[in-house]
Amino acid sequence: TYIYTTNDIEKGPWDAISFAPAYHDHTLFFDDDGRIYMIWGVGKLMIAESDVTVEMERVPINGQTVYLKAECNFKDRADIAKFYYSLDEKLWKPIGSPLKMAYTIPHFMGYRFGLFNYATQNTGGYVDFDYSQINERTGGGNNPE
Repeated sequence: TYIYTTNDIEKGPWDAISFAPAYHDHTLFFDDDGRIYMIWGVGKLMIAESDVTVEMERVPINGQTVYLKAECNFKDRADIAKFYYSLDEKLWKPIGSPLKMAYTIPHFMGYRFGLFNYATQNTGGYVDFDYSQINERTGGGNNPE
């Protein structure tokens, strides 16, 4: 679960999560006409082509704090990741579609979680992540609630 916050809806800086072995953005914030949105999409990022994204879902966010969760199922090589968001860290809502994690890079070292700041107007600035945690859960289902 990750917490993302912004104090300036119009100018950012925005926070985002990356989760993939290559260049894909599965969850991020987007400032559109002074409103906060969470976008679900898949980037077709290559070294020479860095700004092509397919938006698949847009959820308006009211407030300054959003909790994000990625749940992975590696049992019996299922290798599926599901993504959720919450405004109160109690009620989790799915966003996007499950990601079938493919292991296609010859030097693959595992999927990575990353937190970063994406400033849309000016370089610099900082982000305040309250916490980040990774839990290993065995048995049971994949119910995020």
